[in-house]
Amino acid sequence: MRPHIAFTVLLLNIWPFTVVLIAPQQTLMLIPLLWILVAAGASFYLQMMLVRKTFALE
Repeated sequence: MRPHIAFTVLLLNIWPFTVVLIAPQQTLMLIPLLWILVAAGASFYLQMMLVRKTFALE
């Protein structure tokens, strides 16, 4: 895999942990819910698009 694609996929995987560390205390209950409902699907979609682009899959 190309290094910049692999690094982007890594960043997409650690993004929720970074958000939890930065978020204010009042929103910590909403972040996992938002991640489960919306961001997990979007992150997985972006990762699959990057993998398809890397290996020229159609």
